[in-house]
Amino acid sequence: MRRPVALADRLVGRMRVPHPFTRDAYQAVLSEVVGTTIRLVPFSATAPGQLTSLTGMTVPLANTTYVFYRSDASPVHQLHVIHHELFHVLAGHPGIPVSDEQLKNALIEMLKVELPHLNADLIRHLVGRGCTNGHSADRHERDAERFAVAVAQRLGLTTPALATDSADEETDKIGRLFSEGNS
Repeated sequence: MRRPVALADRLVGRMRVPHPFTRDAYQAVLSEVVGTTIRLVPFSATAPGQLTSLTGMTVPLANTTYVFYRSDASPVHQLHVIHHELFHVLAGHPGIPVSDEQLKNALIEMLKVELPHLNADLIRHLVGRGCTNGHSADRHERDAERFAVAVAQRLGLTTPALATDSADEETDKIGRLFSEGNS
């Protein structure tokens, strides 16, 4: 498996940060770099069940990987989650089965919007196979965290706690569109 920081260096070396920075423009950049379609999907903290405790999740379906992130998080945290989840995709980490019915139903509802041509039963089957998710003690999770931090550093983004600029300047740096859930 590739080392997270070295992988971040290679990825960022091939990236161009879009101006203006929008969700659609950034998912196009990520899709180009990863070599498969990446869809960035915000979800609300008001979602039922376990979904409210999640900050992000990856659901690979066919030729598209859906990267879910919290719409109520700060833009810097949203990008951290997106990069964390992206590492799972790049490293080919296996998913875990989605057994919680509330979580599965919430995912199905979100994916129905993204995949209107598929029926709910097929989406339920696909989501039931698994999703990338884990615990911070897990090696995959630690590597994904290292990768997300390295990408943020190379792109000139910081976490709010480490920022030398004001929080407003940091938010302006990456755009407010992630927080608003717009594309």
